[in-house]
Amino acid sequence: MAAQVLEKRVQTLEERVTRLEELPSRMDRLESQIVQFRADVAIEFSAVRQDLRLVETGLREEMQVLGTGLREEMQALGTGLREEMQSESAGLQQEIQTTNAGLRQEIQTMNAGLGQAIDDARRENRILFEEYVSRMAVVDEGKEAGGRTRKQKKRRGTP
Repeated sequence: MAAQVLEKRVQTLEERVTRLEELPSRMDRLESQIVQFRADVAIEFSAVRQDLRLVETGLREEMQVLGTGLREEMQALGTGLREEMQSESAGLQQEIQTTNAGLRQEIQTMNAGLGQAIDDARRENRILFEEYVSRMAVVDEGKEAGGRTRKQKKRRGTP
């Protein structure tokens, strides 16, 4: 029995030695796989970096184009707004001038009407004054005919 156990132990040791002898070749294969993996990863990282540079360049170009387009659009809008403001301003100035001309005409018409009314009032006042003067003359004549004149009127306190 001891021989069988010994034989089995020897066989187990031989198998272990065989497996250990295979380890360096397996390690070499693993090492070459790791080296290959590292090379692949380096290549992929380089490709990713290159792609990112291309994307960055593309984005920068696109931003520049969009910025230029935006500036042009803003300039066009500014020009349009200026033109619209100038047009509105010209329209408002024309409207103000028309209103001023109308107001001037109304004022001139009112002045002429007021001047005529003043002249009419003067004539009427003159006529009324002349009537007053003529009535006073009649009253004075009546007083003189009655014996007293205005100048001869008796004053109080005088004999």
